[in-house]
Amino acid sequence: MLKTIILFIVCVLMGIFAVCAFIMAQAEKKERYKIQKQLDEVYEHEEHAAEIISNANKTKSDARTGDHSADIKYMADKLHDYAQK
Repeated sequence: MLKTIILFIVCVLMGIFAVCAFIMAQAEKKERYKIQKQLDEVYEHEEHAAEIISNANKTKSDARTGDHSADIKYMADKLHDYAQK
């Protein structure tokens, strides 16, 4: 009889520990998803910044042909395009 009561108490404690572990795991999972979402936003921002820098470098290289009047006209056209956006 005493063994049965002790085993029952041990089983109840193990059940309580299992429920607590499950709750902690769910909280960690929720936190991990939150951090992953923030990290994805940072990666998206970095990709956008890299694209802008790449376009700026392409524009800069296109503007340096050696013909100053053509370069000035090209940059004036680019400024006009940016003003229209």
